[in-house]
Amino acid sequence: MKIKVGQLKNAKKSLKWLKLIKLLLTWLVTRKITNKYNKYEKIEIDLNNITEEFISKGWLKKNFQIVLDHIDTSEVNGKPYLPIFLRETASKMYYRKKPKTLKEVQNGTKMTGFDGYIDDSGVSFILDKIYQDIDIYDNNIDLLSNQFTSPISPLGPTIYKYFIIDTVDINGQECVNLAFTPRNKADFAFVGNMYILNDSVSYAVTKVSMNVAKDINLNFVKDLQLDQEFTQYHDSIWMLSKDKLIIDYNLTRKGRGMFGKKTIHYDEFVFNKPADKKIYNRVEKIILEEDLKEKTDSFWVEARPDTLTEQEAGVYFMIDSIQRIPTFKRFVSVASLLISGWKTVGPVEFGPLPAVFSFNDVEGFRLRMGFRTVPAFNKKNMFETYGAYGFNDKEWKYLFAFTHSFNKNFLTNPQNRILFSYQHETIFPGQDLQFLNDDNFLLSFKRGQSDQMIFFDSYKVDYNKEYHSGIAFNIIAENKKQAPLGRLKFETNDIGQTQISSINTDAFDINLRFAPNEQFYQGKNFRLPIPNKYPIFKLNYRQGVKGVINGEYQFSRVAGQVFKRFYLAQLGFTDMDDANLISFVGLGVLKGLSLINSFNSRFAS
Repeated sequence: MKIKVGQLKNAKKSLKWLKLIKLLLTWLVTRKITNKYNKYEKIEIDLNNITEEFISKGWLKKNFQIVLDHIDTSEVNGKPYLPIFLRETASKMYYRKKPKTLKEVQNGTKMTGFDGYIDDSGVSFILDKIYQDIDIYDNNIDLLSNQFTSPISPLGPTIYKYFIIDTVDINGQECVNLAFTPRNKADFAFVGNMYILNDSVSYAVTKVSMNVAKDINLNFVKDLQLDQEFTQYHDSIWMLSKDKLIIDYNLTRKGRGMFGKKTIHYDEFVFNKPADKKIYNRVEKIILEEDLKEKTDSFWVEARPDTLTEQEAGVYFMIDSIQRIPTFKRFVSVASLLISGWKTVGPVEFGPLPAVFSFNDVEGFRLRMGFRTVPAFNKKNMFETYGAYGFNDKEWKYLFAFTHSFNKNFLTNPQNRILFSYQHETIFPGQDLQFLNDDNFLLSFKRGQSDQMIFFDSYKVDYNKEYHSGIAFNIIAENKKQAPLGRLKFETNDIGQTQISSINTDAFDINLRFAPNEQFYQGKNFRLPIPNKYPIFKLNYRQGVKGVINGEYQFSRVAGQVFKRFYLAQLGFTDMDDANLISFVGLGVLKGLSLINSFNSRFAS
C-alpha cells in the first residue's frame, strides 16, 4: 500500500491512521539482516561559549598561546569553542541474526592523552558508556546511562504520538516524513522526524533526526541531537551509513560547558556471509587487537572516510605541546595530588594524602607516610611500603609489598600478576573498603564509638589472573595472626565461650569470578568498575589448614555473590546485589573466623 498524504491528513484522528502507523512499525522492525562491515568512529569534546573576556586574560596569553591559536567559531551558534579531546577508532563489525550476536573487533585507536595522569583505556570506556551506539531498530536505546523507548518499538504507539507531515524527496527517493513526540513530556523518549521510504514494499528508514524532550532531567545535558542516514544496497537493503550525535553539556550558570560530538561512518557491507564462528563464540563484545594503539599514519589515512579538519588535526599537536609547558605541569601535578592523593617525585610517589593523618578510639591520633614505585621505575615490578604510628596505643604499623606483573605494565588490564606482602596493621572488623584506605581521614568522623579493632600480622602470596572473556581466578596463601583490641573479644563457639588472646591461621583461598564485558577506569589506587547490563558472579572457597606453619585451626568457608543491574525503560535502573547467595562455614570454628558481612562497626554498640 502506497501512502497518499491527502488521505492521511483527513484520517489523522481515525482508527485507519492508527492501523497505518502500526503497519509501518511492523515493517520497520524486520529490517535487520546478517552482515559484516567497517566502522570508523570519531569522538570530539570541545569547550564552548568561550567569552572574549576569558580569551583576553594576560596569564592565558603568556602561558597558553598555543591554546588560543586553536580556538575556532562554531557553525551552529557562531560562538567560540576550543577542541580539547579527540579519539578515533577503526573497527570491523560482525552481526549475526540467529542467534543474535554483534561483535566489534577494534583494529586501531588513536586519542589525545595526558601520560601518567589519566587512564586512556578508562577514559575510552567512560566515553563508550556515554556515547553508546544507537540502533533505531532496538526497542530500548541506551543513552547517557538511561534507556529511551525507540519510536519504532512495539510500545511506540503507547509512548509516542505520531504525525505524518508530508512526503519529501530524500536522495531521489520519495519518503514519508513521520514526526513523533512523547505523550508524556517527562518520559525518556525522543522528539523528531523519521523519513520512511514510500514504496509499499519495504517502508525502510532512510533518515532519522531527533532530540530529547526539554522536560527530561539529564543532569548537565542542555540539549542533544541525533542524526542518522541510511544507504541502499542491492536495490532493496537499507543500512545505517552515517551516525552523528551532538550533546551540549551546560556546566555553569553562565552557560559555559562542553560540546560532545560523535560521528560514525559505516561502509563495505558484506551480506549473508557470517564470519568465523570463533569470533561469535567469544564472550567479550569488543575484541581488541594487540597492536591497537600502534597504528601508523598510513593506516589512519586509509581508515578515515574523510580527512581530519585543520582544527581536528591540531588537537593532537596542541595536547602534546601543552604537556611541556611548566605552568601546565604544575597545575596537573597539584590536581593529581588532590584527586589521587599521591605525589610523584621521579620514579616513586609519596602518599596517600587522605591517610597521612587520622584518629580513632583505640589508636588515638595516627600518622602515616608511605611510598611506592611507578612504571617509570619499572613497568613490570612495583615496590610499596608505609609506616604508621598510633599515639594512644604507641604501636608502629607497616607494610612491605612487592608486585610482579606478567603483562608489559602492572597497571594493564586484564591483570596477570603475583603479590608478596607482609603487613603489621589494625583494622575494624567487617570493614571492607574498595575505593578508600581503611585509615582515610574522613573515616575518622563517626557516630558512636570506634573502640573495637583487630591487630593482625599477615604474610601473604597472592596470584591474580584475568582474561578478556571476563573469567578470572585468584589464589591466595596466607599466614595470619589476629588479636582483639579495645572492647573486641575472641570467643570459642562452645558453651563456655572461652576467650582467646590471639588466633593463628594458615589459609588458602580460591576466588573465581566471571564478569563478561566488564570495563574499568584504572586509577592509581583502585580500579573503578563501570556498571553495565551484564551480571557479575563471584565464588570464594577458603580452607584453613592446621600446622602448616603455625595454624591452630582447621576450617572451611564457601561464599558466593551475584550482582546484576537491570535497566527499566522509563523507570531507570535497579541493582541486585546478593552478597551471600551461597555461604557455609565449617563446624567448630571460632567466631573470629566466621563469615562476617561488611558493616560499619562505628555504628555498632
